[in-house]
Amino acid sequence: MMKGIGAFRMGGNRWTTYNWENNATNSGTDYNNTSGNRVCDLVNCGSRSEVAGEAVRLGVKLAYSYEATPLVTIPIVDYIAADKNGTITQAASPTNMRFRQNLDRKPSSVSSAVANLSDNYVYQDEALKFFQDTFKTDLSSGRKIFYSLDNEPGIWKSTHPLIHPTKTTYAEMKEKTIRFASMIKEQAPNSMVFGAVAYGFNEMMSLQDAPDRSNGEYMSWFLQQMAAAEKSYGKRLVDVIDMHWGSEARGDGYRVLDETAPQTAAVIAARLQAPRSLWDPTYKETSWIADDYLNAPIQWIPRLKDRINKYYPGTKISFSEYNHGGGQIISGGIAEADVLGIFGREDVFFATHWDREDSPYIYGAMKLFVNYDGAGGRVGDISVRAVSTNNEKTSVYAMQSSTDSSKIYLVILNKTSAALSTKIAIANSSGYTQGAAYQIADGSPTPKALGSISVSGSEVYYTMPAMSVTTLVLSK
Repeated sequence: MMKGIGAFRMGGNRWTTYNWENNATNSGTDYNNTSGNRVCDLVNCGSRSEVAGEAVRLGVKLAYSYEATPLVTIPIVDYIAADKNGTITQAASPTNMRFRQNLDRKPSSVSSAVANLSDNYVYQDEALKFFQDTFKTDLSSGRKIFYSLDNEPGIWKSTHPLIHPTKTTYAEMKEKTIRFASMIKEQAPNSMVFGAVAYGFNEMMSLQDAPDRSNGEYMSWFLQQMAAAEKSYGKRLVDVIDMHWGSEARGDGYRVLDETAPQTAAVIAARLQAPRSLWDPTYKETSWIADDYLNAPIQWIPRLKDRINKYYPGTKISFSEYNHGGGQIISGGIAEADVLGIFGREDVFFATHWDREDSPYIYGAMKLFVNYDGAGGRVGDISVRAVSTNNEKTSVYAMQSSTDSSKIYLVILNKTSAALSTKIAIANSSGYTQGAAYQIADGSPTPKALGSISVSGSEVYYTMPAMSVTTLVLSK
């Protein structure tokens, strides 16, 4: 992690089964349905790995130390892990002591101690109260904790067959979402709740071919149900619709995310263009989504915004997992910078990159936005309209700061194998007299300061090296 990155997610398949009482989780089919101490190992619980909520406590502290807002996963499945004793072979049930029944609220008739390991239940309202109380001082000072309703429910049958052996249904998701989200709003009324948490395109469209998909497109239906729930409860229960976006784009028959694929010119080209599927009405990638399902450009963010505007205005957008591959080569860094620029321009509320490998170029691209000079320099927090004359070859993103109007920040991308000379014209503003450039390029994943660049009022002439991303800081 790096300071100022903004967001830190505690999520994934393990978190579907997270037992806050002892930090146990089960891997599901990721690794032989094995229960263990994995999430505590990731945050170094050490001798406190059996202390209730310790994995979350340390994760939130880690997020705050990097000036990031944590997103904590709250399981909404019926069963979660009971212990850390290895592989499980029998399905979850009230009599299988390798699992615990997972409930949203502790019944008023139950008087057992908080985080009681001797009963057969885990109560998520106790977890929320513990998290909120633990960080009461931080929360009162303005820090946040966001909560996510589980992980990829549309494929629970595949990822966690012992606890969810049947396909997830629309009706089930409505019931579970409302039940757990309303509990979170009771315990943490000022927090934001992330719902849907879909694994990808097909889950957003049909909840992975759910038995009751005759209800229509899932994301539209989900938004309608949450809008109705707000009317019933008198408050919004789900603030953010969340999904995962692992690019399905292909080149030479290989998915751009495939770490084992040869990095041919076609694979690299597909990766460089794939971010356009998030927004561009003129770009149609090679993938099963664009070719077989839609037979049209994906335009994912505008498509999602259209549903929000129709069915539940005010809902924010999150990509709590996204990845376009290539983290060890410059094409991955260019794609990452493109995605970050798109997210900012399109007003995506929250996003966290899903690492699949050592990814120096991904991190380098992030630094061009939040630490371009190695001393905490970051681009502005207000997106400014910027247009490229050739989206296939280049991208440009512009930002200004809400606290310093004397600067404008530009992130410019060259997606080609040759240097490109550019003229950058700044409309409705002039008087810029100096500029500085910071860059990643092939063989150089960490941003390098290139020194001063020539600026003339409202025009900048700059030659972008082949396959590069450059942050320009223009000052008056």
